[in-house]
Amino acid sequence: MKKTTILRKLLKEPGVMIVPPAYDFLAARIIETVGFKAVFMSANMTDTAQLGMPNLGLSTASEVVNCAKYMANSVNIPVILGAGDGYGGALVAYRTTQEVIRAGVAGIVISDQKNLLLARTPHNMGEVLPRDAYLGKIGAVLEARDEEDKDFVIVARIDAGATLGD
Repeated sequence: MKKTTILRKLLKEPGVMIVPPAYDFLAARIIETVGFKAVFMSANMTDTAQLGMPNLGLSTASEVVNCAKYMANSVNIPVILGAGDGYGGALVAYRTTQEVIRAGVAGIVISDQKNLLLARTPHNMGEVLPRDAYLGKIGAVLEARDEEDKDFVIVARIDAGATLGD
């Protein structure tokens, strides 16, 4: 069974699914070995763990996809990738999604923040995309998913509430 299909089934199970983060394939294997059903890879973790650089969002889409591929190939559980803003506009997010799916990742998280130079938190928010621009980006990501693997999971991370309010 494809890992994307496994992730879809896991998400339908009742209760909370804990998905610990990993920064490389070895950490992902440990997470799998101790019994977790999925693993999360933050693109920002690539900066520190793989590139030896500060967590400033300096890694490229290619570097992150490459690390995600190694992680996905090293475990039998689904990998979910936090891909920030998808590395650009709608067309770039479309291509990023294609590459992530082809790398064997089961799901992606795409943020509505723009210009993600620094790692953001609800207390350190940057600018968010206008609603129409973000919906266009998510539409492009959905189109890439539908062309590559309809079971691929997309999480739309909305930070606009923290920046703009309700």
